[in-house]
Amino acid sequence: MAPISGNYNTAVALPLDTQTGYTFNGWFTSAVGGTQVTSPDTLSANATLYAQWTINTETLTFVSDGGAAVSPISGAYNTSVALPLDTQTGYTFNGWFTSAVGGTQVTSPDTLTTSSTLYAQWTINTETLTFVSDGGAAVAPISGNYNTSVALPSTPRPVTASSAGSRRPLAARK
Repeated sequence: MAPISGNYNTAVALPLDTQTGYTFNGWFTSAVGGTQVTSPDTLSANATLYAQWTINTETLTFVSDGGAAVSPISGAYNTSVALPLDTQTGYTFNGWFTSAVGGTQVTSPDTLTTSSTLYAQWTINTETLTFVSDGGAAVAPISGNYNTSVALPSTPRPVTASSAGSRRPLAARK
């Protein structure tokens, strides 16, 4: 930052300073501690002023969209944090995204550079019913999305075999 010059006993406005991820606390007479100098300041002697900063705390908030509630994560600016996993019965967790639909996937670990909200995205699981006919005709499996109603097949007919000229169900043979 450029020095400020002026005549003795002249009031000058002190500049504001910025630093990504930090809050400017003001100008001080020492790099640590010291006395804060407020604006406008009256020039009374040559002096060096020091900017003092507080690191920002950033927070990730999670929207689970049907999954288990996930607590926010807070930390100092530029801190690396592990993103939590989420669960929802009947669904596969695809990850955390910058938008509820679409958006960019945020991978773990994530670096906190701003407070933001992340959204869980899910894929519904496909479930399969497999049938064991126990002597009946084979029945094809039925697949469908989790928690979706499906029509069950009709009762399988028993398979019969010929034995000594008679036909009877296989299950009845001894």
